[in-house]
Amino acid sequence: MCISDIIDLISSVSVVTASILGIWGVNAWRKETRFKRKYELAEKVLANAYEAVEVIEFIRFPASTDDEGQSRTPNENETPEQIKVLNNLFVIKERFIKRNESFKRLFSIRFQLKAVFGQKLEDPFNKILGMPNKIFLAVDQYADTVKNPKNYTSKEKSKLYQEYSKSVVGSLINKEEDPIYNEMKEALKDLEKECRKYLN
Repeated sequence: MCISDIIDLISSVSVVTASILGIWGVNAWRKETRFKRKYELAEKVLANAYEAVEVIEFIRFPASTDDEGQSRTPNENETPEQIKVLNNLFVIKERFIKRNESFKRLFSIRFQLKAVFGQKLEDPFNKILGMPNKIFLAVDQYADTVKNPKNYTSKEKSKLYQEYSKSVVGSLINKEEDPIYNEMKEALKDLEKECRKYLN
């Protein structure tokens, strides 16, 4: 083998080596980029989920100030007693309107979450995201018994009030008996389990 052949061989080996290193470098960069995307999204999801849980706890707090609920516009046919009760029921929505930014942020990344993590986080994510509507439904159903009392039997009113109490007030004494608290706690636990894989 002459010197030119050796030089050609070395050049060929160098090209192959450079190509292999280049491919390895690109693959490593892609892997790092994918992990970074998952890290940033997991951090964002978890941070907003923590805030969302705090918002739910805040809007469900049973005590209220005199000025809360006053932004509701009463209907002309409402009695003073109905106005008082309905304004009080409106407090939970009024509070949510003022502090719903974390839910807006979660809603805005729901498709990104599915694209990056697949369906792993979809169920707990949707439970937290849909919690306000679940609470509002109980409020609206009970509010209708106040607006239209003749449309309900005493038994129906009692049942809807119980649903309202469980969804809005919950259990102040024993959190373990609070269905909303337990559902939020479980959903948050599932989110943490998956997100912590990329944050720890």
